[in-house]
Amino acid sequence: MRRRVIATRKPKVVRPARILNMMVKNSRVLRVFLLGERSSKPDAKSMLFMMIIKSISSTHMESDTKQKHKSESLKHLKDLAIAHSRTLHPTLPDYARTIPNYSDSSANALTRAIIDFLRFSGFQAERINCIGKMVDNTQIMTDVLGDRRSIGSVKWLPSSGQKGTADISSVIFGRAVKIEIKIGKDRQSEDQKKYQSDIERAGGLYWLVKTFDQFIDLYNELL
Repeated sequence: MRRRVIATRKPKVVRPARILNMMVKNSRVLRVFLLGERSSKPDAKSMLFMMIIKSISSTHMESDTKQKHKSESLKHLKDLAIAHSRTLHPTLPDYARTIPNYSDSSANALTRAIIDFLRFSGFQAERINCIGKMVDNTQIMTDVLGDRRSIGSVKWLPSSGQKGTADISSVIFGRAVKIEIKIGKDRQSEDQKKYQSDIERAGGLYWLVKTFDQFIDLYNELL
């Protein structure tokens, strides 16, 4: 059986057609951009065009670099997803399978990748939602003049769950593991630090994860 090669999703490319058309009409910009010439007194329009083009080019280069250096762990996760799908639907042809394009670029994407990896590996994992509930008490009323207006207010009810709870609750090799997802500059709150202390005091494991590779490193320490 041939192994299906799953193509990675290409990054979106911004094509500022309007700017490029204006560049074509401006011979000075073309000489600077294509031939590397430098004008002793470039006008403001030329400098503005060059700044925009350099910004777009650098953005595309960063996107291409991230795509080329996609984590090997995420590629392995996709292989696990394919194997799991074949187990559940053995008669389904590979071209008809829907396999997620896993990433760790956002908190939701990283959370999904970790949960799926643990479930595909035979462990228990679930997402814990502790965001409260919104209650909308607004109503649209029509007055005697026929004008419509909104009355009432929207209330946010706090969650009944424990404050500071982790994003993922799991059991790995018989160990209770709580996983908190943090992306970029996100930091733990005081309630989350207290929750971590309570878990570790009770003998459980608490992982603070920012990337999928970091999660795999922590997982391998339990092997």
